[in-house]
Amino acid sequence: MDALAVKDWLAIIGLSSLIATIVGHLFSSAREHQRWVYENKRLEWRELVDRFHQILHNIHYYRSGSGKDINILGDLNEGMLLLRNRLFISEALEKWGVEKQWGILITNTMEPKRTFTPYEIIGESSDFENYLLDLARQDLRGGWSGFFKTNKPKPPLKQEPAGLEANSTK
Repeated sequence: MDALAVKDWLAIIGLSSLIATIVGHLFSSAREHQRWVYENKRLEWRELVDRFHQILHNIHYYRSGSGKDINILGDLNEGMLLLRNRLFISEALEKWGVEKQWGILITNTMEPKRTFTPYEIIGESSDFENYLLDLARQDLRGGWSGFFKTNKPKPPLKQEPAGLEANSTK
């Protein structure tokens, strides 16, 4: 009877260590996946912010008259493509209306009849860049999507162009 009790305890210890190993592996792989998603989101935000910085500078040079050789239509299209081809941050971009803000910025800055001081274009561009950075910080701060409540950053551009108002479906 004593030998049977020892065997039972050994079986229980063996089974519990097997269960602990399996549970540890599951937690570890879930944490690795979460870290992988976080790193990919961080890289996408970095690429988006860096590329928009260059595009916004090209808009400034183009509008100031010193960038005649800049392919501004290519830059504007690339900006829209950058917003639409994100895999890991697409939900955040859609949730916070970044594509709409980009449309407002383009409409405001590319209006041919509107004259700008260089500081106005830089100001609107800086506001948009800061908006993207705030969104990135909030999206990356959340860690577990939906677990932490985040407040939507205030959009940088308040004036909607006439064309966007008419096309909205409310």
